[in-house]
Amino acid sequence: MRSDCYTDDVMAEVVRDPANFSPPGGESMRDVEGRMTGFIHTQVLPRIQRDGRPGVIVSHGLAIKWSVIARWPTRLMKPVDG
Repeated sequence: MRSDCYTDDVMAEVVRDPANFSPPGGESMRDVEGRMTGFIHTQVLPRIQRDGRPGVIVSHGLAIKWSVIARWPTRLMKPVDG
């Protein structure tokens, strides 16, 4: 059961360092961001540059949100005037 894995101690670790926490057998959000960024730089951008056509990247929401926040944290975390 989920509650067997995510004890109070484990949840405290998640809250303390969400970016680097990895569940048993899983990846941390930093790992996901690194893997996604690597793929974009080695596979997607070269094709866009070579072909001159736009590209589309599809993934699940949390991975995309984390990758965007990791790249532009201050811009996304502060209210924008105007």
